[in-house]
Amino acid sequence: MTKINILKVDEQSDSLLTPKQFKVGDDIIQTPFKPIDFNDSPSIAALKTLPFTHIENNPIIERSRFVSQESYENAINDSEVGYLKESYQYLRNIPIFESKILLNTLTFTFNPLSLKNSEDKLGSFLSIYYDRSDFLFVPNIKIKSTINKKKIQIMNYDEYVSYVDSVYESLSYKNKKPIFVPISLKLGVLKCQDMFKTFLDKGYRKFWFDFEGSGSMAFAPNIRRFHEIIDKPGLIDEVIFYATNVRREKNPHLIDDLCSASDVLSAPLGVDFVGVNRSPKRRAGGDPPPPENLVVEHKARFLDRFTYNYVKYSKSENKNKIYSEHHLNDHLIWNYPKFLSNYTNSFELNREFDIQRDLVRSDESVIEYLSQKNSVQQDDLKQFVKIISGKAKNENANLDEWL
Repeated sequence: MTKINILKVDEQSDSLLTPKQFKVGDDIIQTPFKPIDFNDSPSIAALKTLPFTHIENNPIIERSRFVSQESYENAINDSEVGYLKESYQYLRNIPIFESKILLNTLTFTFNPLSLKNSEDKLGSFLSIYYDRSDFLFVPNIKIKSTINKKKIQIMNYDEYVSYVDSVYESLSYKNKKPIFVPISLKLGVLKCQDMFKTFLDKGYRKFWFDFEGSGSMAFAPNIRRFHEIIDKPGLIDEVIFYATNVRREKNPHLIDDLCSASDVLSAPLGVDFVGVNRSPKRRAGGDPPPPENLVVEHKARFLDRFTYNYVKYSKSENKNKIYSEHHLNDHLIWNYPKFLSNYTNSFELNREFDIQRDLVRSDESVIEYLSQKNSVQQDDLKQFVKIISGKAKNENANLDEWL
């Protein structure tokens, strides 16, 4: 059993970044906090051969999945499928992971309530999931999809709320684990606000936001509104926000040595936990595949904390330092480019979140600090000023005057 409790909340400064002290199991965690990103992880056999330096400094590992109807039905119809075993039971059997808090976050790409015998099927799937995540996350549903080049809505607002309530009730049966409920950010600010209020009224206090591969700034208005709602009744010391599937870079291109970071800007938006990275799914085109070396270098990018760029590993000024610290080399990076770069970046992000948190505690300006980062554009800063801080001192002033 893994509990999560808020021990202390610090005052906000000029952003929504709200440092909190949590007790998670036997560990004390300061937020904002980045769990170890285990998306794109290799096989269990390969994991046993990799150097996981500093892993003792981070107690939480997360992996996320998009679940199709086919994999959903396979999991509940075939006991040999072993759904999620490789990211829970099998991972737990590796000594360095046996004491970790292992999280599995799921996104359904279909409406499970539209299937025949939907209640029994959903109950069976949730029973499998219950034993394979130390925190429970009511699976999000990707409510909009594109089929045959036409956009369709898979589920409406009322169906989504009813679905969440039903799953929460099922997972609550003889349960002692924390349960996070999703807010469908794709519904828009007004409906998200209504949904958030509805869930608060029902007593829900742990929420997770599935960015579905979008950049960190995509849903800034939604998160700001959530903060406004919990501030009025004084619920800031009860509510937990967990954001995941956030795009790593803002607008990455294969040929660019530098790409502006997206995920590192999640903390000033006011989320407590910044989960795994995910890239948006692209439709297959007719272009030939790019050279392998270009793909590897694009996947293997290291965060430069001084500029907030993600830099191709071969071009990174921090390459030798990261290699030495994490016992890596070019051969390992070539074989596991996305996984190992995201692993090391998990630690770099937490170091940066330490700095952002200290700024709040010393009553310094987070926005002014962000303005010193080369990759953070003026448009981003103006959005922080407008959306996070309410409004500038003079709405007609430029950013420099406001700072």
